[in-house]
Amino acid sequence: MSKPTYEPDLFTPDAIKSPHDHYDAMRSLAPIVWLEATQCWATTTYSAAADVLARADYFLSGKGVSLNQATNKMLVGSTLNSDGDAHSKRKKVSIRPLMPKNVSTLEPQIRAASEALVAALPPTVEAVSRIAQHLPLNIVTQLVGLPKGHEKDMLKWAAATFNFMGPANDIAKQHEAGLAELRAFVTDPETERRLTPNGWAAALFAAEAAGKIPAGWASEQMRDYLNPSLDTTIAATAYGLMLFAKHPEQWDLLRAQPNRIQNAVEEMVRLCTPIRGLSRYVAQDTYVEGVGLSAGDRVWVLFASANRDPNVFPSPNTFDVTRQTSRHMGFGQGKHFCLGMHLARAEMRILLETLIGRVRRFHLDGEPEISLNNIIYGLSKLPLRMEFDS
Repeated sequence: MSKPTYEPDLFTPDAIKSPHDHYDAMRSLAPIVWLEATQCWATTTYSAAADVLARADYFLSGKGVSLNQATNKMLVGSTLNSDGDAHSKRKKVSIRPLMPKNVSTLEPQIRAASEALVAALPPTVEAVSRIAQHLPLNIVTQLVGLPKGHEKDMLKWAAATFNFMGPANDIAKQHEAGLAELRAFVTDPETERRLTPNGWAAALFAAEAAGKIPAGWASEQMRDYLNPSLDTTIAATAYGLMLFAKHPEQWDLLRAQPNRIQNAVEEMVRLCTPIRGLSRYVAQDTYVEGVGLSAGDRVWVLFASANRDPNVFPSPNTFDVTRQTSRHMGFGQGKHFCLGMHLARAEMRILLETLIGRVRRFHLDGEPEISLNNIIYGLSKLPLRMEFDS
């Protein structure tokens, strides 16, 4: 099969803000295409993405999952950027407080925060900062046990990290300061001393001090809690609120059938797909859907295109809270699934449970704006007007 090539650059501001026509065009070309502008492969269909993610011996994470080689060199060895036993050992350390049993014990705390948030909402809000950011910022900051005053820093650091997981373009370069700040924070000995004693981060340093994990792991593992636990949840939440404003019949259905809320959460994540894609390193010559790849190539596993594959999701661009969307790739798939997915699901579910008790209708109160980020797809601005139950 000849090399299917897609010429347009997916990392220009216009393409980042309006990506779905590109995904459709790529999907019509082949299940996997060569991105000429980025010099890597990209999966376009669900089946191609699933094939790459299932073959961890052919498609490595241990050489980095970014499209920026400098970022790969910096992060290699972390949980996300590792393979085999090394990955399993690191994930075992980080995932413990994020397992479903432990997340379930957090629900009263999440619900109390959600109820306080919704009770205080005015009729008109900028919903990204006022609603979508509220639970992840407040809950995660408390759970990780960060020193006071770092809530907004976490947003800046996460945005910088994800921007540098794309190509080394001008968008990434604008976030160099944020990435340097994050690196300084996690490696500063003063950070450990200022952590809340019972937080997740303090537990990592205690395990390191007791010899349960190797020296240097605690500060590296702390990144697992700081970066992916914020932007992804915020993005999916804000996108979902926009969808409900655009499709009021879906909000009416959800209020009438609150047992659909978990379906709604999965559909919000599928349509948003906060992490557009992550890359893998091709370890040896192989084929994906009949297309030959060479050792040393990179493949961008494009979750966002897979999640709108009509062969898997009929009418893929339609928002349907009754859709069974358990197969979506919004939280990844395979060994490198999202560590924080259970917490993210709980935060979004509880927020929707709280909102349906007070909000009768959402209306757009201006044009939503897509944030300019190489990897995270989400809103930077969502003006909403809400009708409340009397």
